[in-house]
Amino acid sequence: MDRSTTFTLDERDHRRGARVHLLRAMRDRRTRLRLTLLWLAATLVATAFLVLRDVPWPEVLGHLPWLALGVAAAVLGFAFGLPLVLTPLVVRQRFRREALLREPVVAQWDEAAYRARQGGVESQVAWRTYVACQESRDLFVFFLSDYNFQLVPKRALDAAQVDDLRTLMAARWAGDVGH
Repeated sequence: MDRSTTFTLDERDHRRGARVHLLRAMRDRRTRLRLTLLWLAATLVATAFLVLRDVPWPEVLGHLPWLALGVAAAVLGFAFGLPLVLTPLVVRQRFRREALLREPVVAQWDEAAYRARQGGVESQVAWRTYVACQESRDLFVFFLSDYNFQLVPKRALDAAQVDDLRTLMAARWAGDVGH
């Protein structure tokens, strides 16, 4: 079987990859813990603000559920809503400014590593280096860290190559392909 392909990533691929990245972050236990701590701290600060403004304690307690809900909406809005809204703009700007993104990618893989060459840039990453991988309807997303990932669009692969990548991912993550 041929373990290589050539593809050119487009803006839609990058938007979809960013969406997969964001959804992965939403499911991450550390992210949820950090957001919960931020919510708690912000709720405490807002409560302290009300107390310092001489709002009677029974009244503060009466408003506390709504205050906590409002703070939660703000925290989630900034953490997830803002990236969802801004990602298409950022991707569009990057494609306009960075010519390398519009260059074709020559990708190859085997049991040991994934290799990609784009323009004058070459990378070879051992499967064990990836911290996670995620498969969506349109892409394979290989995460080098919580913030850095590589994309392989399924439109550039035949059915055997898709199955081969799934098998390699399953072997790397002992059956847990999505995480």
